[in-house]
Amino acid sequence: MPVLVLLALLLFTCSVIADTTGIVGGTVSDEDGDPLVGTTVMIEGTQLGTMADSNGEYIIAGIPPGTYTVKASMVGRSTSRIQGIHVIADQLSRVDFILSEDPTGSTVITVEETRSNILQDIPSTLHLMDFTEIRTKTSMSIVDIIAFQPGVVASHGEMHVRGGRSGEVDYLLDGISIRSPIDNSFSLELPLGALSNATLMTGGLGAEYGNSMSGIVNLIGKEGSDSYNGSMIFRYGDITTTSFESGEQLFMEETDVENCRGNLTGFEGSVSGPEPVTELLLPAIGIRIPGQMRFSASGQISVSDRDSLDTRNRWENNWQSDMSGITKLTYRPMNRTSFALTVLGSYSERGWNEWAWSRYHLPAYINSTAYLGRSQDYALPIRFSETAGVTFNATQLLGSETCLKFTMGIMKFQDWHRIRSQEGGYIGENTCPTYWLSQYAPEVRIADSSGFYHTGIHPNVWYDSKATVSSLMVGFDSNPNTRTRIKAGISADYYDLYQYNVSAQSFRNVFTSQWNAYPHSGSCYLQGSYRFSGGVITTAGVRADVFDANTSIIDFESGTEVRVKKKWHISPRVGFSVPFSENSVFFSTYGHHFQLPSMNCLFLQTSYNLAENKIVAGNPDLDPEMTQVFEVGIRHFIDNFTEFSLAAYYKDITGLVNTKDHSEGTYYIFSNDDSHGMVRGIEATLNRRSGSNISGQLSYSLSVAKGKYSSMLERYNYSQMGVIFISNEDNYLDWDQTHTISASVEVRAFESEGPEVAGIHPLENTRLGLSWQYGSGIPYTLPPVEEELVETNTQRYPYSMQTDATLSRTIPIGPIELDLVLGVFNLFNRKNVIHIYDTNLFRTSGDPGGSAGNPRAWSPARHFMLSAGISW
Repeated sequence: MPVLVLLALLLFTCSVIADTTGIVGGTVSDEDGDPLVGTTVMIEGTQLGTMADSNGEYIIAGIPPGTYTVKASMVGRSTSRIQGIHVIADQLSRVDFILSEDPTGSTVITVEETRSNILQDIPSTLHLMDFTEIRTKTSMSIVDIIAFQPGVVASHGEMHVRGGRSGEVDYLLDGISIRSPIDNSFSLELPLGALSNATLMTGGLGAEYGNSMSGIVNLIGKEGSDSYNGSMIFRYGDITTTSFESGEQLFMEETDVENCRGNLTGFEGSVSGPEPVTELLLPAIGIRIPGQMRFSASGQISVSDRDSLDTRNRWENNWQSDMSGITKLTYRPMNRTSFALTVLGSYSERGWNEWAWSRYHLPAYINSTAYLGRSQDYALPIRFSETAGVTFNATQLLGSETCLKFTMGIMKFQDWHRIRSQEGGYIGENTCPTYWLSQYAPEVRIADSSGFYHTGIHPNVWYDSKATVSSLMVGFDSNPNTRTRIKAGISADYYDLYQYNVSAQSFRNVFTSQWNAYPHSGSCYLQGSYRFSGGVITTAGVRADVFDANTSIIDFESGTEVRVKKKWHISPRVGFSVPFSENSVFFSTYGHHFQLPSMNCLFLQTSYNLAENKIVAGNPDLDPEMTQVFEVGIRHFIDNFTEFSLAAYYKDITGLVNTKDHSEGTYYIFSNDDSHGMVRGIEATLNRRSGSNISGQLSYSLSVAKGKYSSMLERYNYSQMGVIFISNEDNYLDWDQTHTISASVEVRAFESEGPEVAGIHPLENTRLGLSWQYGSGIPYTLPPVEEELVETNTQRYPYSMQTDATLSRTIPIGPIELDLVLGVFNLFNRKNVIHIYDTNLFRTSGDPGGSAGNPRAWSPARHFMLSAGISW
């Protein structure tokens, strides 16, 4: 039956996973409310437009995200222009016109804020992120902005959305996933200037979105306009950032999480406009290419000092050097046809920040033996990361209401760790896996009485992870009128995966895993929405997914090799929104969401392993992890800038991956757990968007996240301590944060505003911003005192609280604007406990740093970031 369903959908539907364009639609009427048939409606600055139908309704699809002026005109009637219309990817922006009988009249209406009109139609929680004035902020990455949104908890270097595990949020750029499938982690440092639009969906997801259980970050690359624009930003100082989301790694020692990049020097630049070769150079020599070609290019580079102290003047090895860039070329040969080519790349190097190695460079006297200090450069790994990709999008409008889309892309993700050799190069180069077990004899690591190493090298001596994902998507989006929308689609992904991991504790005590895999997947969906009289909107859809591991496993009963069966999943989803006053909407959504386990869980050690008694094998026969989500809420629009929202949600989570003992503690395999996880919560948000003198956001989240296991490796990790973990389903998960409050406010003086002194306004174009976050304590577990452990996370961290401040000034210099920004992080220099290294010692003494006094137990001290930028 699932095969027949999928085949039927494949035959009759087609669409991309995520739309990259938006829609403008509405009605045109006279002063008595009668429809004006045949009125011409155009998006100024483009060739997109249509005519109103017999009901006075119009729809214009395939509009790139941005801010536009919409014009309505008709013979014998006045012309009306409405400025400041926001277009957001995959959403309808409603614009209604009233034209008077004056044939010579012309009206211009400036709309200061239209995003509230978009949110009225959405039946779930969606957060819009504004990049129009990002140059006056201190954020460096998209994850910095996401971490401040309601329902998001950043803990121990991981990000959790509405109680989900790390890695349950997918990141899409122009419809293509930019999340590594090896461990479902996201570490791409995109320049924020390269983005025109971004949304975070944390409630029920539409049927077009798959392989995600907690949320979707939908990013749209910036397109060039008819004029040249650009910016340059220089940064220096210390900056708090949550821009790296880690994934769980087997036999990989944890680094100490440090949220501050110290002594950073950075540059970010962008330029966009008409493509100079086809628009300027070729016409100058008499060659003209039909249509329009526009480009947008952005890049950034940042470097942190290698030999530095942290904000509390303690040793750290948290240096990072990275660079990234993205270029988007858009070509419109005809009025209703467009092509877009996007090329992106990112490269980074990071130090290994582990406090136990902080005294390695100092002399020591241990057990009557003297040890001279040596450089950590030849003892600790360097973490390298590289991401590259190419995407191609083609859009064809059929009329003004129907849009056909084609998307293809190739993304490459690579991570590798190396330790420098004093003879040059890196340890273990040009060797095979058997070398590590039979020949590699690392120098013995010797630690003092406090646990600090003074000789030897780190056990994570070699790591390679490579993934290439090829994607193909075809799509259909029809809006026959302002009441009806039908979307459908198919997609396919092919994976080329490789991993090689070595962890060497001592001679012949080595874990080695090497594997290759070539799985593939496909999906299709069908979704429709209809607006009834009174503004009630109902949306319903169904999604079908299939995954083929493309490999074989050993059947334990017969001892023979059998092919892994394909995994099918059908996901129904439904939602509706009901206006109950002129400015208030009730919404509700329900859906089934699924996510494939990370490829590491499926294929670890399935090709080659030398692990002695540390065998944790991947399982290609794993089922998808699943979540059922139910959400209800209200939105009330106080004015064009201000919105209040209240949402309640419930998530039932099944099939989470865990480790299962298959041979008395010496052989473990990943398996789907039969328990249920449960998350429920309430979110309240008061949001006043930028554009007026005062803007900001106040949000409160109440959340309870419970389940059997917080980590897929939790059961295995306890077994290595000699503890049998017999858990129940009512344990608080590691990231359960009951109460979260965040507040931000920005006070802004526009040009010629503020106090006047000697005919000038010294505070004009000045902004002062404050942000404050409070979080109740997350749970932790005391060391087991018996061989069996039933209950975990019975204790709580202290609450955390931090205040940041931003002061900026924009100075117009002819056609150029100069922006000066000062950012102050942890304004009141508060010490928050962010990690407990010895839970028993913390309970008795209150010291979270453990016996070694690890300073990474505390949040960074007060620090500053300066930036200066120009834009034109």
